[in-house]
Amino acid sequence: MTTDELMLRSMTDEHRDAIRSGRAQTKIVREYLTALESRRPRRGPRPDPEKMRSRISAIDAATASADPLERITLHQQRLDLARQIEALEQGDRLAELEEDFVTVIGEYSRRHGISAMAWLAGGVPRSVLKRAGIS
Repeated sequence: MTTDELMLRSMTDEHRDAIRSGRAQTKIVREYLTALESRRPRRGPRPDPEKMRSRISAIDAATASADPLERITLHQQRLDLARQIEALEQGDRLAELEEDFVTVIGEYSRRHGISAMAWLAGGVPRSVLKRAGIS
């Protein structure tokens, strides 16, 4: 029996539930902060997801005739564009993510010892922290 299996057997149901809850809260916090980050103003024009999708199509077409090294570069460009599109679309879900964030952030902050000042420094608006009861 591996160490992980022994550890799982020795855990109580309450402990397993706490681990699941912590992971779920971490996912909610990470998604909200990622969405906030994608909405921050940056220099230059705002990226257009449709232009990115058309670039992905062009990359897909070029991949067939590319040499092996160029294919790797094109594949990386495609991955980067897909990640950017996902971040932009996640930013569009900000209101939904914010509601979930408000429900978990109080407990998350207490468990991890994160102060309101740290959240503010991370870009979380004061109004969101107030709604969550963190000041």
